[in-house]
Amino acid sequence: MHTAQVIVVSDRVCGGERRDTAGAAAVDTLRRAGLRCADPLVIAEGVEPLRGRLVEAIAEGVQVVLTLGGTGIGTNNVTPDVSMELIDARLTGLEMQILIEGLKSTPRAGLSRGIVGVTARGGEGTLIANAPHSVGGVADCLGVLVPLLPVIFEKF
Repeated sequence: MHTAQVIVVSDRVCGGERRDTAGAAAVDTLRRAGLRCADPLVIAEGVEPLRGRLVEAIAEGVQVVLTLGGTGIGTNNVTPDVSMELIDARLTGLEMQILIEGLKSTPRAGLSRGIVGVTARGGEGTLIANAPHSVGGVADCLGVLVPLLPVIFEKF
């Protein structure tokens, strides 16, 4: 069974100021798609917390890591930047599909800098996908990715 990890990157959720419904929605979708997925992991915003958790997930052999949050243009929105440090092959076509799906619901989808890519090619890679921290952002991202996971898994 393939494995997934959902990482919520949010100071407000960490601090108890905001409830996390998007993380639960992502985990539910991934489980319904047949992946083994633990409950969402909530971490503070910033380079080091995210880099550490991504490196850990890759080392654990997690096959799909979905990050939620930190994809905008705020000063603490570094999720795509940190993810790019670990990605070997960026999947810009999937990024575009996710953007198009999001724009069907809201023009704000264009403000997300979320990326999608694999950390290695040929068998040992992890798929990293960045989504906004919203139920709609999760639905847009996973609505594109989940049907393609069998093909993606064949490639790595």
